[in-house]
Amino acid sequence: MNQINNIEERTCLKCKRQMPLEHNYCSSCGTGWGKYVHWYYKHWGIILLILLLGPFAMFFVILSPVVSKPLKWIYTLIIAIFTIFLVVEACELYRMLSQVYKLFSYSSVF
Repeated sequence: MNQINNIEERTCLKCKRQMPLEHNYCSSCGTGWGKYVHWYYKHWGIILLILLLGPFAMFFVILSPVVSKPLKWIYTLIIAIFTIFLVVEACELYRMLSQVYKLFSYSSVF
């Protein structure tokens, strides 16, 4: 609480400046608060970004003001498992395609 003006304030999660409780956006950096947070910081947005961006979604998990610290660890674990799955599947696909290429290159007769 601001002692001079007797106004209750909160700290902006992005720029760390004080902002009144009744404001939905920080007047310094424009970061939303509560239901006014950007979609990519909300839970459904983070899950969508994990599916679309894979490990690059970690950036949004770390900066999200909506996600609690324990849940950030859970999202990190999910992203790590998903990334390992993608790498293993990509290696398997490469192995399979190289076998198909070898099969067609040996069987072609001119």
